[in-house]
Amino acid sequence: MILVLISPRQAGLPFAAWLPEEAGRLVAVTAAGADVGPGFAEVVTVPDYTCDDAVLAAARDAARRHRPRAVLALAEADVERAALLRGELGLPGLDTTAAAAYRDKVLMKEYARAAGIPVPAFAPVATVGDLTDFMAAHPGRVVVKPRGGSGSTGVHVLDAPGRAAPLAGLLADGSYEVEEFVEGVLHHVDVFRVAGEPVAAVASRYTGAGCLTHWADAPLGSRNLDRADPLHERLVAQTWRLIDALPSPETLCAHAEFFVTGDGRIVLCEVAARVGGGPIPTMLRHVLGVDPRELWARVECALPVALDRVREHARTAPLAAFCGIPPKHGRVLRLPEAPPGAQGFAVHTHLGDDWTGERYRQRKSGDFLASWILTDPDAAALDARLDDTARQVDADFGWERPQETAPYTARLLPPGHLPQSGGSAGAPDLVWDDPRWLRFTARTDLHEVRCLEVLEGERPVALATLMVTAKPGGLLFYDAPRLAGTPSPMAEPELLDPADRERWDAYTASLPEGRPDHYPSLALATFGSHHGVVHSPGRSPGQRTAVMAALPALLQRAAAELGCRSTALLYVGEPDAEAVDAAATRAGYHATLLGAEAVHQLYPDTAGVPGTDDAADRWESYVAGIGSRRRRGLRKEVGQYERDGFRTVVTTGPGAIDDTVVALQVTHRAKYGLPGGHERVRRDFDALREEIGESCVVLGAVREGRTLGFALFLRAGDSLFLRTVGFGPEAAGCYLALTYHEATRWALENGIRRIHYGLATYEAKFQRGCTLRPRWGWFAFHGPDADGYREVLALQSRSVERRLERVGSPATPVPSRLPSPATSSNPPHGAAR
Repeated sequence: MILVLISPRQAGLPFAAWLPEEAGRLVAVTAAGADVGPGFAEVVTVPDYTCDDAVLAAARDAARRHRPRAVLALAEADVERAALLRGELGLPGLDTTAAAAYRDKVLMKEYARAAGIPVPAFAPVATVGDLTDFMAAHPGRVVVKPRGGSGSTGVHVLDAPGRAAPLAGLLADGSYEVEEFVEGVLHHVDVFRVAGEPVAAVASRYTGAGCLTHWADAPLGSRNLDRADPLHERLVAQTWRLIDALPSPETLCAHAEFFVTGDGRIVLCEVAARVGGGPIPTMLRHVLGVDPRELWARVECALPVALDRVREHARTAPLAAFCGIPPKHGRVLRLPEAPPGAQGFAVHTHLGDDWTGERYRQRKSGDFLASWILTDPDAAALDARLDDTARQVDADFGWERPQETAPYTARLLPPGHLPQSGGSAGAPDLVWDDPRWLRFTARTDLHEVRCLEVLEGERPVALATLMVTAKPGGLLFYDAPRLAGTPSPMAEPELLDPADRERWDAYTASLPEGRPDHYPSLALATFGSHHGVVHSPGRSPGQRTAVMAALPALLQRAAAELGCRSTALLYVGEPDAEAVDAAATRAGYHATLLGAEAVHQLYPDTAGVPGTDDAADRWESYVAGIGSRRRRGLRKEVGQYERDGFRTVVTTGPGAIDDTVVALQVTHRAKYGLPGGHERVRRDFDALREEIGESCVVLGAVREGRTLGFALFLRAGDSLFLRTVGFGPEAAGCYLALTYHEATRWALENGIRRIHYGLATYEAKFQRGCTLRPRWGWFAFHGPDADGYREVLALQSRSVERRLERVGSPATPVPSRLPSPATSSNPPHGAAR
């Protein structure tokens, strides 16, 4: 009698056909509802197959009735269960000591390290403190994963200690480990040994990011290496060293994974005492001449196997590869046909199969909706066929995505149709909500500005500003193809780790010059680095957030209507960012931290703003109330400003933008290499004066009757918004005093609650009392270089995250930038499963 533990994923395997000598003498323990097929004398079921106690109790009961002579288990979840049962029943096979070593990722690496086998730096973790201590000792990215996990579930990749806090609950039970991130190509080696003699060892290379490829909904493949390839021999030798380092039995099958680094090192990822999962057994059948699960089942049950025939077949077989298509977030609407030349093409899904919600979040690396095998004697030809068939089958699937827009629809307003009034009732608190600001934005000649009206039923509830960039050369902050991968305040590659910097350089170099394939491009944004969505009066915060969450899908429809090839939704902050991120991620966008808006809050939002009586005393009270370090810095900068003979003159209204302001702006742009000569500056300032001039506030740094520098703000309600500055060469040292301290003095004296300073120069703003409010963007690129854009955006976000961490104001990541496989849009190449 053979006791077989059959996980739901193994149900349906032809155990009776593999073990015909034992037909009628097989006893199965499996999950309720699983169909284990014919040939079993008894099938014992448990309601929850993930419960060790339930499975073991059922197996013990069956063993008492049937007295088995072997325990067979093929699934990772059953390795330790089967070992425990063998020990209790006195049966041969993998024991509990060996099972623990092959299951526990900490223990296996300890054995390997003791034998001199290269492993990543690693440690068990039970608290966030354990994790951050490890990261302090091992700078760079790290991988956090369950010590006994499989299928890449529960894996998290962190690139900064600030991202560790959300994992506190996971770590508490002590079942996780952390290890340094290894840059390398993931390989697997599948070995079989009987009575101490090797039978077969097959080394293969995964495609893409290996077992984390499903994080990006991308196909996963693997191809065995040519036996003449020196790497094949090195990987096989390293695997046998690893088997000998662990407390392995003489008869064993194992599936080991190694990183091969750029300098050729072979570093252990992990090893399991079982046959590889997913389509790997089907691929290996072409190499071994027998299904490896059948081979192992017969060996485990002490039944005869033609081992020499397996050895000979493995020596002479052609190269083989598998490919699998993972699920996407949605419902299957169309099934693919088999690609040319595919063997064993199988569809593992059905029309209407729903992969939304928790099922999608809990998907494993081996969850494939279609899989197939390819063979070829030529490695390069096989690789090309693998790529071609993967693209074909992936594209042939049809998906219905979850409804992200209900109950909202949207319509593009005709060109030139701009609101003359609207937005929030009364004077807007945000300059971006002012219809005059939209009209000012629309006067640019570098983009076409359109309006997207959002409706709930027939009622307009919001108006969004869209900026269409017809060809390369738009303003960088609103030109999505250029914004991705161009060093700027929104991409600081010099802050990346050396390995990430190399990846940045490689990926940005690979993107086409000028990005012509992604124009026209559509961005939802407005001047001032804001999303530019104006909600109708009376909308609650929840209603506003719901509209923002509908915009990613509505924007894609508008992009299709306008014939745009790339799309971006830019400069969104809290409280909307999390809801937008969830919807945007499901719609195929990728999140990037663009920076943080600096806001100097002079009075709490819940407090009244004093009037103008005793305004002069208010400045002194402010200075006295800030921290001593800031106070010393303020007095030093203001004192120097005054000692240099400067005084501040404030002018308001359209007349504040005069020829002197224009000339200083031209000088300022020329000094910093910014685009725009005298005519462009004059045109921009004329538009500002004519459309929103009544809101202009210009602070001038004046010495001996001459204005040598200025800071131009716009007033909206009780807020100021810095638009631009300009300083001549004689105004050196004036910038900080005028823009921050003198502006604060005027604001306190004139009923201003807060000052918005925009993005960039974070250190200066943070040190002078500003809070930094993260601003996120979501990008959707398509075509053959889409993967390159996704990599660049991930690195770009990482660089800005590093900048804010260095300043001392780390950004809380949106969900898709958290270290979670369920939401990660772009899995890192080389991460452990």
